[in-house]
Amino acid sequence: SSVRPSAARALARVVRASTLVEIILTNEGTKTAAAVKVHLTATYGTEERESDVDIDFVPRGGKREAIAVFSGTERPATITPKVVGYVEP
Repeated sequence: SSVRPSAARALARVVRASTLVEIILTNEGTKTAAAVKVHLTATYGTEERESDVDIDFVPRGGKREAIAVFSGTERPATITPKVVGYVEP
């Protein structure tokens, strides 16, 4: 499988002292990807914050939406998502 996150949506939502960032995962492969792990890095000026998201599965040719949570209420300047692992069941 070839699971890729799209760029995280530029407009993060602030909810109760946390910033929520929506990401979309696309599986461009021919097999289902299970136990997908996504690591995100958000940049705030010179500071970076990290968040991890686990997705149960992304079917072949399918998409899944997920929410990453970052501490703090300021909006990040950049968000970099990266798939760090998955299983082909």
